[in-house]
Amino acid sequence: MPSSPPPAAGGDRTGATTVAFETVTGSHELIIQGYSNSKGVLGVGRYVYSRTFTVGGISWHLEYFPDGECEEFAGNIAVALRVDPYVKGEVRARCVFSVLDAAGEPVPLYTVTSPMRTFSRTSQFVGSDLIRAEALESSPYLRDDSFRIRCDVTVLKEVHIGAPPPPSGSDHHRSPSDGGGATTTTIATEAVTGSHLLVVEGYSHHKGVTGVGKCLYSGTFTIGGHNWCVTYYPDGFNEDSQDYIAFFLQHVDPDNGDAKARCKLSLLDQDGGPSLQYTLPSEPRTFSKRLWGSPEFIRRTELEQSPYLKDDGFRIRCDVTVFKDAMRATTTVELPALPPSDLHRHLGDLLSGQVGWDFMFDVADETFKVHRNVLAARSPVFMAALFGPMKETGDRVRIYDVEPGVFKAFLHFIYTDLLPEVDEGEKVAMAQHLLVAADRYRMERLKMICEHILCIHVDTSTAATTLALAEQHGCCRLKEACLKFIASPSNLKVVMASDGFEHLMISCPSLLKELAANIAA
Repeated sequence: MPSSPPPAAGGDRTGATTVAFETVTGSHELIIQGYSNSKGVLGVGRYVYSRTFTVGGISWHLEYFPDGECEEFAGNIAVALRVDPYVKGEVRARCVFSVLDAAGEPVPLYTVTSPMRTFSRTSQFVGSDLIRAEALESSPYLRDDSFRIRCDVTVLKEVHIGAPPPPSGSDHHRSPSDGGGATTTTIATEAVTGSHLLVVEGYSHHKGVTGVGKCLYSGTFTIGGHNWCVTYYPDGFNEDSQDYIAFFLQHVDPDNGDAKARCKLSLLDQDGGPSLQYTLPSEPRTFSKRLWGSPEFIRRTELEQSPYLKDDGFRIRCDVTVFKDAMRATTTVELPALPPSDLHRHLGDLLSGQVGWDFMFDVADETFKVHRNVLAARSPVFMAALFGPMKETGDRVRIYDVEPGVFKAFLHFIYTDLLPEVDEGEKVAMAQHLLVAADRYRMERLKMICEHILCIHVDTSTAATTLALAEQHGCCRLKEACLKFIASPSNLKVVMASDGFEHLMISCPSLLKELAANIAA
């Protein structure tokens, strides 16, 4: 974009400035420690923020929503990227949020990418559906109650070639280093847990004497810097519950501020173990002056007929976990970004170069030379077949019911953890075949990747066959996606006319009832 500066003193001068663009990329890693202590404590729409990090000369921070960014996405773990409040003007950037696996690599299924967009003090990007809480809790990515999220930020910058440097006091805050880098924030929620044992002796002397709505107090006990007591209503909490014995936990020093805590009341057996039937747990909640417990903890006649009442006494244990404010710590040095892992390339070369192979697979009219150790490390089925008590004694085996091209792609993933590039028209068929292989050889990551590919490629030509595949191989998310797609009136008629639907009726007749229920709903 040419421009002409004003004439300089001493004569006419002309010049030109070219405006080009460059990108600067950096990353910040969010380490969540004590995940279970943060879940359900802050509440929907509330977040913990990371330390500030710099990419492209712009100061940023992340916001972590353990209970969801809004009511619509409650139950989702969300992350938002913001420019710092003192950054003036607008910034063009894009970002990628990724849950990381044990090796520190992004999980494709739990990666959210923004387009190139404008960030400002009032505009941020939120990954509202990064991962469902229950999906994280059942995944291998949550280890020792911790997991990691990485945010990769790419900033688009104007470069004025031939122009003087911008004057001081320009709109954007810039650090001495204008490049990218990698930084880390650790978010840890401190929790303090303790318990108090309430021993009730002379039960029969309290019964019918204390009166409905009147209670006996335990001694005061301290957990997490807060004072508590247990209240015991032997004749019932109120008229509606007078046939029950009631117990409540009370926060007795509200002047010390509210307490965020989780608690559990348990009736103990004679060995001191909690009764499963008479255990009352709470979700994390804020305690101020109000009680928490149950007016119908146990029916009085049930206690009197139970083994928990012995020698006219019984015991109640109250477990309390108090959550402290989130603690944050971060590296203070901005490090250069590490190069991506190239292990997959080296192992891929080992496969393609056929160096040191010690086993062969015959598939149709093709032979594949492989390495036992690599296959065994990647698949528990191969581990048993090649090194278990029933291991193959020879150095080759024939594989049936799979095409050579699919098996080649399967081996490519085993060695590189990546899917090979295939033509767009072959993606669905390849994903279907690889899903079958992944299930057969118990390779869960490959199965999840194939399920993801098939979910986003459900259409009238593939819905029926993909639904049958999902049912046969236990792919719940894929099955749900197919059922929802077919249930649409505009799709149902076309799908029913396809060859795949006939195959579905024959192979999975039980699915027709589920499909009918979805259509009716």
